[in-house]
Amino acid sequence: MTSALGDTLSSERLEAHTAAILRAACVRADELAGAAAPPVKNAHDGTTTSPSPARTRFAQQAVADAQLVCDELDPLSSSERLQHPSWARLVTWSLLDACWATCSSNTPVFRPFHPPEAKSRLYVDVERLSAPERCVVVAMCALGVRSTDELDVLGMAGLDGSAHDASAPAAGYDEEAPRTPRRSLAVQRELVARALRTLMLDLYDRLEVAHGEGDEEALKATAVCGAMMMCASLRSQLVPFLALLG
Repeated sequence: MTSALGDTLSSERLEAHTAAILRAACVRADELAGAAAPPVKNAHDGTTTSPSPARTRFAQQAVADAQLVCDELDPLSSSERLQHPSWARLVTWSLLDACWATCSSNTPVFRPFHPPEAKSRLYVDVERLSAPERCVVVAMCALGVRSTDELDVLGMAGLDGSAHDASAPAAGYDEEAPRTPRRSLAVQRELVARALRTLMLDLYDRLEVAHGEGDEEALKATAVCGAMMMCASLRSQLVPFLALLG
């Protein structure tokens, strides 16, 4: 997943991408700091109140990530950040944030993951998830790539935002100079989202999510994967008609 976002970027976009991931980690820590506090004991009846266990662990990890940014990641170069053991998780968390920020995450197939405990588990246990949950997370990341307007997170800030392929020469183009095709924002988004959808299907098949007796987790993952592929198919069929309208 990290390679799909990082390895093909120019040095400027790679720096913007890594800086955006670090900023996202700090913002997340600020938003969740209250949930990371120890349980509060009620002076009247002695009971304690605290968020769900996964939510608490999520918040505590978010706060720890902000400290990690200050102590270790911020001083590193952009290419060195990509090699850090926590980098893949930080990128995944940012794409999950992007998924939840879009209205598409409110479709019925994603609703089982809306409760705070279920949502927090996808973050905090991302490296220990079951096979079906791993498929769901990759699907959510693909949705985040397609939907987010935080282009620095994707390393795509500055790309041509027009609906057309941006490979045409610009004004003042030197006909004698070697021509380097430029990808539009829409094309680059689709390439990364397609890579994630391919990974999703590969995991679904290789981890045998649909094999054996169907359970609730497998059914949820199957619904999510099916919805993602159906939307991708409809989008590809609509593109020629939308181009005519444009």
